[in-house]
Amino acid sequence: MLRLIHFSDIHLRSPDCDFDHTDENIHIRDMVQRDIAEFTSADGKAVDAVLITGDIAFAGKESEYQAAHRWLDNLKEALKLSNDQIFVVPGNHDVDRNRADELLPRMMRDNIESKTQGWEREKTISEAFRSEHADAAFFAPMQKYVDFSSHYGCQITPSRPFWSKSLKLSESVNVELRGITTPFFSNKNDSRGSLILSKSQLNFRKLPGVVHISLMHHPCDWLVDSDEIEDILDNNVHIQLFGHKHRSRWSNADNLLKVESISLHPDRYESSYEPGYNIIDLSQTQSSDKKCTITAKVVVRKLESNPQMFVSKPFFEHKGYFTKAITLDVLEPKSRPKAEYSSDSLEAPTLETGGDSQSTRVDEKTTDKDCNSAKQSNINIKEASRVFGLLERSSKDKILLECALLDQDELLVSDVEKQQIAFQRAIEQGKESQLYKMIMMKGKAI
Repeated sequence: MLRLIHFSDIHLRSPDCDFDHTDENIHIRDMVQRDIAEFTSADGKAVDAVLITGDIAFAGKESEYQAAHRWLDNLKEALKLSNDQIFVVPGNHDVDRNRADELLPRMMRDNIESKTQGWEREKTISEAFRSEHADAAFFAPMQKYVDFSSHYGCQITPSRPFWSKSLKLSESVNVELRGITTPFFSNKNDSRGSLILSKSQLNFRKLPGVVHISLMHHPCDWLVDSDEIEDILDNNVHIQLFGHKHRSRWSNADNLLKVESISLHPDRYESSYEPGYNIIDLSQTQSSDKKCTITAKVVVRKLESNPQMFVSKPFFEHKGYFTKAITLDVLEPKSRPKAEYSSDSLEAPTLETGGDSQSTRVDEKTTDKDCNSAKQSNINIKEASRVFGLLERSSKDKILLECALLDQDELLVSDVEKQQIAFQRAIEQGKESQLYKMIMMKGKAI
């Protein structure tokens, strides 16, 4: 099972958030941290990732992101997470509106918005993102957010205005996260149906054993060409997470689930002041060799005013959660040839996320040659694989690059694929001992 925490619309506002004693919402974040700890302690399932669908800041200021770092550092420590288990996308409040209304961003935005046909807008956006002015026009208004997001491996660039990450649900199923940037053209004149989203961010592959989850700040009704974009998402993305509206909403259709999150820190003068967040559990049951069912269980935790405490929002039949079952194609298990088995073999491992943290399992099939090589080097590959799975993504990449087991362009594939490719190459190139030593040396710091 995977447990995901979904936050949205944090709205850390400077100068109030600069100091604990002036931050009127800090006690809510303290309560959230305790609430998650109590919730996970009750069933013994740890948190695997934190997903934030935008509006981390209120005005895109550096001090607001410094406050966000402090909050996330405390949260990571309490939940025993690392930076690469935090996933963020920007919202309209992560845009510096003053910079967005400077001459160059305004000219580029006006030029794109003047195109009446979708294909014309796509062509103009593509040309603009390839220009030498792309950083000044589109990224400067979000520069503080971009700097913030880079700490968590979720940075965006003109050549890649979205990010993709992978989590392991089971031996046969990957969860592919896609962080989609909706506020590139956001400014003080935003209105429902006015924001332009390039469809280049929506290229998904429908592969066996892959569950797609999208993170977007704005729901589709805030976008130009909203019907077309919604169709693309509905045809490809199994679970869609949104923010922006500060209302807890969910809907499911054929094989998909949409979740709109309430705000962690809504304005206290909103008509329905309801701070909260979501807990999303994903589990798998196998129905056949070619099919499986992924069940998403969503718990909406909302803050009650008196007594002040987080409770689960009731849904059908007064249950404190709602669920959605998603049918997924999976690859048929390959038949294994008869072979000698050894626990010391260096074989491409398969990562599984278990009940407490990300762990590693090694497929024990090997050839006599590989078995002898590993035994002669006295290599405990199961232990090395386990330690490798606990390292942060940056440390993993550094090890594999220094061992010359991966090329730079292969760093974009999922963690599971990277490890499988690299460990297999170590066998083929006789680098088992080198890889083992580097992993174990780095693992001492854990």
